[in-house]
Order: sequence, then C-alpha cells, then structure tokens
Amino acid sequence: MSGFELNVSHQGVDQMLRELAQLERRLQTRAVRAGLVEFVQPIKKAAQQLAPKDSGDLARAVNHRNLSPRVKRRLGIAAGTVALLVGPNRKVKGRWQTQKGIWQEHGTKRMQANPFMGPALERGQAGGEQRFYKGLSESLERIR
Repeated sequence: MSGFELNVSHQGVDQMLRELAQLERRLQTRAVRAGLVEFVQPIKKAAQQLAPKDSGDLARAVNHRNLSPRVKRRLGIAAGTVALLVGPNRKVKGRWQTQKGIWQEHGTKRMQANPFMGPALERGQAGGEQRFYKGLSESLERIR
C-alpha cells in the first residue's frame, strides 16, 4: 500500500456544475458583446460625422449602450440576448441628447427631418459580419 487515499464525494458537484454553466454563459455573453461593439464602431463614427453641427452636442452624444433586462422586455427582446443601443444616448453639458436626436431623425411639426442615424447605419453595414466575428474571436483569444 502506498498510504495514499482519495475520497471523492458528490457533495458540491452539482453546485460546481451550476457555477461552470453560469461562467460559460457569462463568457459567451462577453464575447458576443465584444463582437457587437466591433460591429457598431463604423456606424457610430458615421453618425458622429453626419449629425447636425449646430453646437456639436449631438455628435458628441453618439455612443453605444448595453440594454438592461427591463428595456429588453419592453422592446420584446428575449431575456439573455445581448443587445446594444446605438445613438445619441448620453449626456452632453448636463443634458441628455436622445430627444434632440429623435427630433433631428424624424422631424417635428415645425422642423423638417434631418436624418443621420439611418444613413449612418446604411454606411456602416458593409463588412459588418467580418467585424462582428473579428471582435468575437479577439474576445475569445483574450480569455484563453
């Protein structure tokens, strides 16, 4: 006899398997998010270039954001789906620019539409699949 004894019990194995599955989902989410961020970069850049230049606030506000679970539910996006919102969605000089972006994009009763997000999306779609997979693979490589 070697004097070496190994006891394996199933206590904690179920918990460990649950934690590993949760880690796998988080890694997948992180990699997909990285792919989406890479995908939207040219769209953001084009939107910043095409945004009306009166004060420059609208162009500075163009950004991407992760959607919260609550917003995803309101928009009908399945739970667990990774989604980004791209547009003038941050504060500049203490004011949110989202409403101003909507007015510019669609117009009002008194103002003609001045679209910049739609044309930016059209411009930025070329090569989007390759950019997404590039961001995804780079994220996975960092994990390894």
